[in-house]
Amino acid sequence: MTATSEPTSLPSALPKRRSQEKPSDPDASKDTHHQRPNPKLRLNINDLRHPASKSFLALVPDPASTLETALDAILKYLYTPPSKDDNSSD
Repeated sequence: MTATSEPTSLPSALPKRRSQEKPSDPDASKDTHHQRPNPKLRLNINDLRHPASKSFLALVPDPASTLETALDAILKYLYTPPSKDDNSSD
């Protein structure tokens, strides 16, 4: 007969909730909480001769900063819970 070993507990593949995390340094956790993700921003223009492409490139002088501003707004208004100060309308 073969010996069976006890099943070992594997760590969860799911990310920990903020309440489950134990920050080692309280100051370090504050810094990481306010950092936003820094994804690679890619712009693809299929046809540079198309009138819309020409208009876009003429009207948006700095696409990188425009996309950064849009990303900041998306994260702020869609993915950040409102603070307690924002909820009070007195």
